[in-house]
Amino acid sequence: MVWLIMFVPFLLIGVFLLGLAALKIAQHLDAQSWQPVRATLLERGIAVEQNAGGGDRPGGASRVSGAFSYQWQGKRYESSRLSFFTAKTRAMGYAPDDWDARLDAIVGEPGGAFTAWVNPLDPAEAVALRDLRWLEVGAMVGFGLLLVWLCSALLFGGDPHQAAAGFSWGTVGVMWIVGLLLGVLCPLLWRDGHPVWAALTALPLMLAVYGTGHGLLLLFRGAP
Repeated sequence: MVWLIMFVPFLLIGVFLLGLAALKIAQHLDAQSWQPVRATLLERGIAVEQNAGGGDRPGGASRVSGAFSYQWQGKRYESSRLSFFTAKTRAMGYAPDDWDARLDAIVGEPGGAFTAWVNPLDPAEAVALRDLRWLEVGAMVGFGLLLVWLCSALLFGGDPHQAAAGFSWGTVGVMWIVGLLLGVLCPLLWRDGHPVWAALTALPLMLAVYGTGHGLLLLFRGAP
């Protein structure tokens, strides 16, 4: 039906959110091979959301920002990237998690030394904190899954009167991708001390794996 086309933008938004979450996870996993290096904090401040005139918006969202210098194999570098996550961490004076506090504890005050992490394959790339920010990743995955699953069910659900009822290559593909993403998230949540969230993630993971296998079986063999 033509009216289903209206769900395509929401599907694309969901795909974008899941892709962004996958990128953040990939950056985190890649950074596990980065090397520790002694760094010096050059500056530290609060980046505040700007208004239309270019000034700070009263009560706007903000996040910790800063820059640091370090040496790698005798060459000096500077980085203004404290972590892989750049979303604002405070809004209307409310901090939803302890991300800023963790950054503050690591970098300290300007002029102080701390341990940063440098990419040995690209020494110009370094961060102060290489951990996952679960609040941000969880928001991306949660909203992304909701949009992708609902829109995929409407757009690619298949003809219920056919043998492979409710399944199509689109739905099977979505379930396979979702299962892959959740399969990576589940052990990472457990590793970082979030067993409850790991268990909650395991349930849709099992459903995605089952749905992928069952859908492929129906599509290849048909159902009575």
